[in-house]
Amino acid sequence: MGYKTISQILMVIASLVLVFALIMPKWEDIKRLQGEVEDYKRAIANIDQYNNELQRLLNEKENLGQNNAQKLETYLPNEVDVPVVMSDIELIAKMAGMKVLSMAQADDLEERGIYQANTGGNGNETEEGADMPELSTVDVSVRMVGTYDGLKKMLATLFLNKYPLVPVELKFASKDVIENVADPDNPLFDFALVLRTYSFSR
Repeated sequence: MGYKTISQILMVIASLVLVFALIMPKWEDIKRLQGEVEDYKRAIANIDQYNNELQRLLNEKENLGQNNAQKLETYLPNEVDVPVVMSDIELIAKMAGMKVLSMAQADDLEERGIYQANTGGNGNETEEGADMPELSTVDVSVRMVGTYDGLKKMLATLFLNKYPLVPVELKFASKDVIENVADPDNPLFDFALVLRTYSFSR
């Protein structure tokens, strides 16, 4: 075996030693770093996704709060808008086939023996004496003509209204004296209905 061959063998051995002793560890370090970079990229992507989802949920919570606040304001406003309430009552009556003859804000029904909720004391203090919001009522008197079925339909619709319209008084009399009744089997009546709605001072 010549000197040249021995030199080539030694160079190959030295190259292998260099590869396994220096290059391979560095290559493993590079692969490890690449893996960490990929993990970091995935973490960043997950953080962005998490932040986006968190922001979406916060926006949804805010919108839900606003919607509930609007619904509460509609259901129990700070002050009753009587003309709007009267307009709604008239629309409900017409939808039920009732003919409204007159409508007005009613007098104090308590004087006529109509039940009112007992809030305790003056209605704006707890037992500990802390101030409480005050619940106020407004009564609207409606006189109308229609059938018994029409009245039932109207009352059913009232309970589906977006704010309370509670019947607190009802009087009726037969309208047999009306001429040209279209349906003798479903006679007309003269109804006097009092509806109550509420406001809630916050």
